[in-house]
Amino acid sequence: MQARGIPRNPNSPPPVTPASIQAHWSRTVVLVLLLLLIGYALRTQSAQRDRSGPALAVIQPVTPLRPVLSHAQSQLAPAISIARPVPTIRVEASPVPSGVQLHELLLRVNMAFMRARATVDIAPLRAVATSSWLKQEQAQIDMLRNSGQTQHWKLLKLEFQPASIHDDRIAVTTTERWNVTVQTGSSTSPAALSCYTEQYTLVQQGSAWLVGQIDFEETDCAE
Repeated sequence: MQARGIPRNPNSPPPVTPASIQAHWSRTVVLVLLLLLIGYALRTQSAQRDRSGPALAVIQPVTPLRPVLSHAQSQLAPAISIARPVPTIRVEASPVPSGVQLHELLLRVNMAFMRARATVDIAPLRAVATSSWLKQEQAQIDMLRNSGQTQHWKLLKLEFQPASIHDDRIAVTTTERWNVTVQTGSSTSPAALSCYTEQYTLVQQGSAWLVGQIDFEETDCAE
């Protein structure tokens, strides 16, 4: 008769077998290897910090936060205007030309006048003339062109009187002596001597002073 075995207590640990011993040692080896790797990594990182010195803290710029409006405030937001300072723009007035600068300016004006009459082309005057005088010269040039003529003016004398300044206008009076010839086709008229007292009215356009009007009176050249 076969003897009946003693029943096993369910709360007792499982019996130890070679397979369970092998599994236990495998887990122990893996755990030891992980601990060694972690220790090596920590030592390496510490050594790098010692060589490179203390780490610098990087300060990130702080982005200002926009105010958050509540629902009721957001409904009113379109009707609210935020006052901002308006930049002040200083418009510097163009300085009044000195006496020497006025003389140079009127010399350029008369040089442009001579070229325009000699070439029957208004272009030279556009840089120095404006308003009524520019229109008058355009009419004179058109008349010369239609008649097939050119005028050749030669400035012999230009004397200045003190200028008078009125706000944005400058009046300059001159005494002038001119020699004038008229060319029609291939023929040229005899030279004629002409003398004038002229008053130039300079007006300011931007940073430039231009001749807007010329009032003149013909005088006796014998004086």
